[in-house]
Amino acid sequence: ISAVEMLSKEGERITFFPSARAAGEAMGIDPQNIRAACSGRKSFCGGYMWRWAPGSPAEKRAIIKMGCILQSYGDAEKKKEREE
Repeated sequence: ISAVEMLSKEGERITFFPSARAAGEAMGIDPQNIRAACSGRKSFCGGYMWRWAPGSPAEKRAIIKMGCILQSYGDAEKKKEREE
């Protein structure tokens, strides 16, 4: 279970919830849509931006995943440069 933060459209933190499920129950929003917004698959959910709370397990996984994507992109660019 990972905590989530609800943000304004300007990116200002509004509040914190202990989980997407708790946020969904409090806000009347499907928790899967909140998770999708936290993961970047949706821009907004319920009129708000969402993100994994700093230090939450899901945020750490997202950082690791992004690092792997960037590493893969960097490796592909290096390979391309060597081939040219």
